[in-house]
Amino acid sequence: MNSRSLLILSCGLLWSCGDQAPAITTLDEAGEQFLMLGLELGEYDELYIDSYVGPEERQAHAREHLRSKEALARATSELLATLEATKTSSEEEVLRRRLLLSKVRALDARTRMINGEEFSFTEEAKLLLDASPIAADFVEFDRILADIDQIVPGDGTLADQRRYSSRCSKNQA
Repeated sequence: MNSRSLLILSCGLLWSCGDQAPAITTLDEAGEQFLMLGLELGEYDELYIDSYVGPEERQAHAREHLRSKEALARATSELLATLEATKTSSEEEVLRRRLLLSKVRALDARTRMINGEEFSFTEEAKLLLDASPIAADFVEFDRILADIDQIVPGDGTLADQRRYSSRCSKNQA
């Protein structure tokens, strides 16, 4: 195979990888990919992005190059795997990687959810919010509420009672 054929073959292979995100070499690049994947997800899930104040060009690019839900989920999973394998050296990079990992895990879970995957409440809380809900006995909550009722007697919620008490205090002054 001559060098020209090899060049054409290489270009063809690169062209066929158009759905794939570029390889990351820095946390900045991973952050950029996270942003663009998130903007794409926002096109499928209107509640995912509540406010975007970045350059309109990025949002337009995400709209114009919108992948299928399945391809978006694959790209997000690939970014997550790459980020999990990324080594960091400085303390700042360790913290940045940890935060970015939690954000990409949440993005990965949402892309899997829009593709029909379901999670338990506990799994969803861990994946989306990086939180571990505690298992609680509701009888204990009832006891706590009864104690509060003894301390703050009256009808309505505590917030309503506080507002009423505040209004009364102002009127007496």
